[in-house]
Amino acid sequence: MDALQAGDVLLSHGGGTISNVIRLIDGGHYSHASLYDGEEIIEAGPCCVVRTPLETGIQEQEYVDAYRFRSVRGEALSSPGWPADPVIERAHHYLEKRARYANNPLYLLGALIFYKQSFDLFKRSFTRMEKSILQAMLEQVLDLFQRISNGSQVKPVVSCSELVYRSFHEARGRRYSLIWDARDILRTGPRTIEVPRAPVSQDGQALGAEYQHMLERLETLFQRINPSAPLITDSGIAEIAPEIVGPRILERSPSLRLIGRLNIRKSPQWST
Repeated sequence: MDALQAGDVLLSHGGGTISNVIRLIDGGHYSHASLYDGEEIIEAGPCCVVRTPLETGIQEQEYVDAYRFRSVRGEALSSPGWPADPVIERAHHYLEKRARYANNPLYLLGALIFYKQSFDLFKRSFTRMEKSILQAMLEQVLDLFQRISNGSQVKPVVSCSELVYRSFHEARGRRYSLIWDARDILRTGPRTIEVPRAPVSQDGQALGAEYQHMLERLETLFQRINPSAPLITDSGIAEIAPEIVGPRILERSPSLRLIGRLNIRKSPQWST
């Protein structure tokens, strides 16, 4: 805790149904992202962008890992020539406009679902409760995007990972932009809709059909919200639409280096 510095990125997993589904679909180790401003955590909460006391934010998560920005040449944030202030100022900009943002977890889940083409989630049998939860999530995600599209929901809706991404990307003329491995971006899957080739259970077929139907309807809605697509440069650096940034992309960015784990309430099922 004492080693944390302003501008450090906190990637964490909070447990619970939505967190578990986000991590499953995203394919990484985390379900939430936030930014430490030197005093408190700036994060996109369920209804708006908020400041959370550091100890409170950490205690609410099952485990929290700290990552620190480094430039292409390896200079760390807060080293000479790389002050953290521009990044913190952008995070505070979104904090001051917090009334404009809402439904962050569902928006992140919807964006991740939309940009994934894998149906692995539906290739196994489901209990009645699991099926009900997944169906309810799909319905809420679609309803959220429809409200954004027809103007009844104010846009932008910023997700936790999008907030972190924008805080760096928009700081001082993109000087602090996080870089990506183009091959890693491509592994998230293009915006295509595919019928699952592997055999699926009866419940999986029903959910898969509902999922595909939702993707078909979201295709038009999402284009209205943000028509931009990931841009991959000749150097292999990808510039990605902020709306589709998830915790896994932050976790794998060469711009962020793992510093250490802050707390752990439950042992993860992998080794770091």
